[in-house]
Order: sequence, then C-alpha cells, then structure tokens
Amino acid sequence: MAKYINFPDWMTTFLRYLPLAMMTTLMFQNIFVVHGHGQLATVNFTVLVALLPGLIIGYFRRSLMAVVLVSVLVMALMRYFNF
Repeated sequence: MAKYINFPDWMTTFLRYLPLAMMTTLMFQNIFVVHGHGQLATVNFTVLVALLPGLIIGYFRRSLMAVVLVSVLVMALMRYFNF
C-alpha cells in the first residue's frame, strides 16, 4: 500500500535508513553485555564472530535478508559445535 503513496522527501529519506538503524540497534544490544550499574560493558565475542560474516555479505550484497540469514546460520553452527 505504501508503494502507491507519495511521501515527502524527508519521510522517504527517513524510511530508507530505518532498517539500518533497527539492525544496528539489535546488533549492539547483543554484542555488548552490561554486568551492572556503574560497570563497563564487555564484548560477547561469540556474537561478534557470528556477526562478521554477515557484515561482509551485507557489504558486498547490500541485502538485509542475506545479512540476517548468514548471521543466524553462523550462530546456529557455533552453538551446535559448542563454540
């Protein structure tokens, strides 16, 4: 339905960056682990390793679906092999 509506330029620009902003939020939420109030966050290296192939695929393919699929697949393999 949104395909047939003419949005203003500022709305189109906003909507273009919305998937990127959502994915970035989800990635940083899972990469950094907060241990308590007043302590520095640490990095979850398992999630970081699973994210790197997805980022590489995303850079070359520019497909949000490919990034999600590759990252989920790598994380599933890492959990299956107890990494």
